[in-house]
Amino acid sequence: MYAWQRFCLGLFASLPWTSLVAAEFYIDNANLSVVYYSMGNAAWTQYSTQLGTITLNVNNQSIPVDAGMCYDESYSPCMTADECQAQIPFAGTGITIYVMNAGFQGVNASLSVDGAYSVNGTIPPPTPPSYQTPRVSLLAIQSLAYAYHVATLSILDWDAGDTSLYFDYAQVEDSNIQTTTSQPSTPSPANTFSSASPVTMSTSIVNAIATTRETTTGTTTAAASYTSASSSTASGCSHCLRVIEIAVPCVIGALLVTGVILYLKLRRAKAKQPTDSCIPEPFVAQRSPSLLTPAAEEKARLRAAQS
Repeated sequence: MYAWQRFCLGLFASLPWTSLVAAEFYIDNANLSVVYYSMGNAAWTQYSTQLGTITLNVNNQSIPVDAGMCYDESYSPCMTADECQAQIPFAGTGITIYVMNAGFQGVNASLSVDGAYSVNGTIPPPTPPSYQTPRVSLLAIQSLAYAYHVATLSILDWDAGDTSLYFDYAQVEDSNIQTTTSQPSTPSPANTFSSASPVTMSTSIVNAIATTRETTTGTTTAAASYTSASSSTASGCSHCLRVIEIAVPCVIGALLVTGVILYLKLRRAKAKQPTDSCIPEPFVAQRSPSLLTPAAEEKARLRAAQS
């Protein structure tokens, strides 16, 4: 196999993998596109490894909430008493909310997208001795039509009392192809109070596929059809963009291969064609003047003497 053939195979084989890698992205709590609303002035304050943290007090012991375990090492907390909401704009087909589950109460919250789809979700309190679990999936709405959406996160009372929500980040699906994705890697704990064992939390997910609603074991799964004309147009445009995204690298690769082939052919043709400077000139033998015989010389002398 020639080198250019191996190059083409590698180029075309990498195109599907590129489309899968670009199937999700993350919106951090500190992203300027996130709009926060609350009744309290100190609500939704950003905490990070550089800006300080919240301290949990239990049994005469102070436990800092470790921002270093969060995505981008920051989180934004708010309490239900402040009537907190956060609006997260995104372009894609789904969104999942991740929180730092910290404190001594559980979390109760709701998530809606464009005011059409909504779901409630709860997670139990974190376990001692750290009383904090990072990157917990709280709420999710998936299988939307690809378009520009606005997700609204609201904090609700926990067991008829106040609680806190520590918003970490949102994971956005931006492809109509559902792929298996993984969360960003979790950094090592920065203090001795971090929980050593992983904790599995339930996640409420909305699939916008059919007009059904069912309730099972405290987990609500809601669904609705999405028939907006603008969403259909946006979905069609997204398909066009993805076709162009795949076609352009293919065309560029084909042009590169064609150029390489033409270049090799020209080099081969030049190598076979002899140049004019290498052709020797034909040898032409020059005749030397013929010598006269003695009789002819004698006649010549007599003619010269008579004249």
